[in-house]
Amino acid sequence: MSSSFESPYEKRKSFRIHYTEDQRPVLRIGNQQWIVLESTKHTLRIIEAESERLSMIDDHQGTLHHPDGTVYSVSGQVKRREENETVLEVEQKLHTGTINRRDLFRILYPPIDRIPVIIDGITHEVTEISEGGFRYLRKEDSFQEVGSIITAEIHLRDGENVSIQGELIREEAEESVVQLIQGIPLEKVMAEQKYLLQKYRD
Repeated sequence: MSSSFESPYEKRKSFRIHYTEDQRPVLRIGNQQWIVLESTKHTLRIIEAESERLSMIDDHQGTLHHPDGTVYSVSGQVKRREENETVLEVEQKLHTGTINRRDLFRILYPPIDRIPVIIDGITHEVTEISEGGFRYLRKEDSFQEVGSIITAEIHLRDGENVSIQGELIREEAEESVVQLIQGIPLEKVMAEQKYLLQKYRD
């Protein structure tokens, strides 16, 4: 069973994704945003106006928003500039308990480390999480419909229970995908990542 979000794109060559104009993601950092032209395993190429240039020395944390509604956490540094385009080198993220060199913007939980989310009094297992959305294993007695707004409580590893609200945007096999309206704080997502990295590096 696949746990990957898919976005329409045009492959130019191995490991490089060149987005078509109507499918370009948007990178948001603070109150600013940039259009993403292409991505590789480790980089994002963005269009950058002179007045909106990212610092070359700072670490940047933000979110990547795809046209299909999926939102991923991303952090990294400016690698180089080429005229009005900037290449951002992003940090490696997590995939089933290891550093993920292919999926840069989300956390996929190993089965034994999945955290619970409670929806309408029913506890489900979270299989994937980002700042702007999550995916969970759907119980047989679950009755949410695609397009419905759900209110839930997700239990994080730091002991905090976070109230979230979002739209159930699709169902795939045994999983449901929720795009959040009231999201999960970025620092909480990063803390989940840190826990898993420490556990599986030992």
